[in-house]
Amino acid sequence: MVLRAGYGIFYTPDVINSYRQLAFQNPFGAVSNLVVRPADPQNPLPVFTVDDPLAQATRLITNNRNGMQRNLRDGQVQQWNLTLQYLLTKDTLFEAAYHGSKSSHLMGALNYNETNPFPPQPPDFARIFPYPHAG
Repeated sequence: MVLRAGYGIFYTPDVINSYRQLAFQNPFGAVSNLVVRPADPQNPLPVFTVDDPLAQATRLITNNRNGMQRNLRDGQVQQWNLTLQYLLTKDTLFEAAYHGSKSSHLMGALNYNETNPFPPQPPDFARIFPYPHAG
């Protein structure tokens, strides 16, 4: 008979994407759209230069705002397993196993301006936003 067990706690620090998104919103930064392909295929010179790389870039304006929880904690996943193996005969093996996991503090996005899926509908069936000025 063999009995095996295991347990582990794994952390998922969220550093790159969330903090980068906070830096690229007004007033800290802006996102621009730039087409690198030349407009004239017969004249394959790029539309930007090293002196002014954003010369023909279009600045993207959005009403989206990202924020971070004040007491943000790293995500955590706990995993465990228990396996029992028993040799019934020399050619027959019985095995029973249990595997489990639990996740806590995983990152997620919350849209404060999400529409109510079951509002009383106006005659034109327009969506009703809690903050219509926020987009």
